[in-house]
Amino acid sequence: MENTEKHNIEIGDIENYSSDNGEYSHSTHLDICIKKCIVAGCKELCEGYNETNVDNKGNIKVIYKEDTRKAFIESIKTCKMIMACDFDKKAKKEIKNLLESIKKGQSKFLEMQTTYWENLGYNIQQTLLKRIGIPPAPSCFHKGLDFWNLFIEYELNIYREIFEELLFLSKRLNHFKAEDFEG
Repeated sequence: MENTEKHNIEIGDIENYSSDNGEYSHSTHLDICIKKCIVAGCKELCEGYNETNVDNKGNIKVIYKEDTRKAFIESIKTCKMIMACDFDKKAKKEIKNLLESIKKGQSKFLEMQTTYWENLGYNIQQTLLKRIGIPPAPSCFHKGLDFWNLFIEYELNIYREIFEELLFLSKRLNHFKAEDFEG
């Protein structure tokens, strides 16, 4: 027997979805987080900067343009936070290892920055200080030197791997199954 029944299915906007009874919906929040990670990662990821504009009256307006790399990383951190209650043994182990890689990378790049600075001659250090203001400290990145950006690129790639692991976890937990909801 042939099924001739038609279904009227409408895809809702999960961004603005809320249940009528006001209950928390983990899967809806997860969907939103994953979508935001994808949107944040689907554009050119570049360093933030200040853009200076002068209007026709001569007023100067400085506008900060977002560091899209850091925005992408923060979206993944938020997704990880939302999914923390879902972590299985594999996810805990993989994500812990990846976060440790970030810490090791940070130490490596800080060490490279310190070595670079210490190996510069006095005259070159003084010339650089005129441009960057203060000498780099061994415990933090100096934004006037390239090691900060090198680390951010390294960190960004590790967070891409963390996002992949979160997606693998979602698949293992069958978060991607079709669910009916009304918008």
